[in-house]
Amino acid sequence: MLTLDYNKQQFIASMTMRINFIFKPVQLEPWELILLKTLLLLNESHFPKLLKMNDILYDVNSENIRNFISFTAKTLKQYKIEIKINNSKCNKYHSIKDFEKLKWSEDTTEKILKEVKAASFIIEIKQPSLMRIRNRLNKIIKSFIEGETLLWSQIETNPYTYSFQKSVFLENIQTYFKKYGTNFYLHSKEDYKIFGEEQLKTNFLACLLALEYENLIKIEDIYIEGYYSDLKIRITATDKLSVMENAPPESWQLIENETKAYIKKDTQVIFTFPSNTSNKYRYFKCLWSNYGKRVVYKDIYEFGSNLRYPDERGKKWHANDLIRNTIRKLKKEFIKRELPFSITTNRGFIFIIKTD
Repeated sequence: MLTLDYNKQQFIASMTMRINFIFKPVQLEPWELILLKTLLLLNESHFPKLLKMNDILYDVNSENIRNFISFTAKTLKQYKIEIKINNSKCNKYHSIKDFEKLKWSEDTTEKILKEVKAASFIIEIKQPSLMRIRNRLNKIIKSFIEGETLLWSQIETNPYTYSFQKSVFLENIQTYFKKYGTNFYLHSKEDYKIFGEEQLKTNFLACLLALEYENLIKIEDIYIEGYYSDLKIRITATDKLSVMENAPPESWQLIENETKAYIKKDTQVIFTFPSNTSNKYRYFKCLWSNYGKRVVYKDIYEFGSNLRYPDERGKKWHANDLIRNTIRKLKKEFIKRELPFSITTNRGFIFIIKTD
């Protein structure tokens, strides 16, 4: 009987964990994001701090209302939120436990949903609870930015990465500035394309929270509209976003001489292109010149050359395949040298440098 030594067993266990991690990302719960952010927004408001259930009923209906009650009650108790019921019609609820009993009501779920819509609480958030809420939300969003979490509804799909959605947002946001200034509302059903073409692949709320985490916007208000399926979020662009231009971090440089090209970090050369006329360098220079933006195959193919992107389907496929293979080989070289470079493929390519 064959046995594995301890080190090999640990290696296999580690690889198994990695594989499971890749294919089973942590599920991101929209209810938690909305409730935690709403609590933080209420803390910034004047007294009284009124939490209206009707304002956080995102994607809630008669089929899942009992689950929503259970989740909300559990979360409020978890962060020790002190509550008094404000709505005179709901005086029978003297504590969150009384509110939680609704999920066991013998009434129809339609009637329970109606009661929950009418409920509102005056809340008090003490400083230790406030810190825990903020830390929890930051932890979720950081994990989302790093690609470790997905919306529960996207587990079986292939959603856009945050870096891709951020690059599309930066491309589109100037249009909003011209129309509305730096303070405006975004609707998840109407404005999802600010993050990507396919709605099911975008993360509207999580992306806005991530942009706020990176100090590019400030979320002012969150509302639920459209039969509780449309998010309406008012944002203000920060100065950092208003003047932002996509460019690599200042400590990184792409330098070209008569025959070669180099990537430098501060004063150290960390990667060398043996030829500055190769497709590998030409394609990378195109991505570098369009840092953080999606670059389509046509632009890469024609960049820095007299070539014309083909119109015929077969020749176009061949050109795209050449670009993909060249960039794939380049990515492998970057990984081998443990460089913090990310090249995302999605109907084109997006290049960014990962910074701490």
